[in-house]
Amino acid sequence: MDNPFEYLARELAEVKKLLHDQSEQLRELQGVEKDRRMFLGEAAEYLGIAKPTLYAYLSKKKITHSKTGNKVIFWKSDLDAFIKGGTVEPRRKLALR
Repeated sequence: MDNPFEYLARELAEVKKLLHDQSEQLRELQGVEKDRRMFLGEAAEYLGIAKPTLYAYLSKKKITHSKTGNKVIFWKSDLDAFIKGGTVEPRRKLALR
């Protein structure tokens, strides 16, 4: 049998995660997503790219960021703007003659 304290700790962690997820969903539904900072790994995951790709964007100054010491910081609003800025309009269909 599990130690009751370990069991309670696991259950509490699960409840906290569920509450956090529900809170995030509620914010999105209400359109009140606050701007927050992200570090490199989280930003790469948010953008759906690999860390080396994000490093390449940084070196080419393609994405807005800040540095504090040796930490690279991104703001979610800047990442969203980067995503929106990369939107490409589809080509028009060529008229067949």
